[in-house]
Amino acid sequence: MLVLSRREGESVCVGGGVVVTVVRICGNKVRIGVAAENASILRAELREKDEAKNVAAAQTFEFETTLDDGALCVERPAA
Repeated sequence: MLVLSRREGESVCVGGGVVVTVVRICGNKVRIGVAAENASILRAELREKDEAKNVAAAQTFEFETTLDDGALCVERPAA
């Protein structure tokens, strides 16, 4: 992890067209702005929540396959 000091109004450019700007400093809180050209931006706690939902969905997902004889086969992941 790279740790930098920035003053209010100063920015850091990260590869891939991402710019992080210190918008305001108030006491022990820092407000930052993130601009990205070709990337989605998620807070870490939301990303972790999405990943947990995706894992849970994958564990309950059923696969449907049509066999050569036309029969429908439903496969469920092992519990």
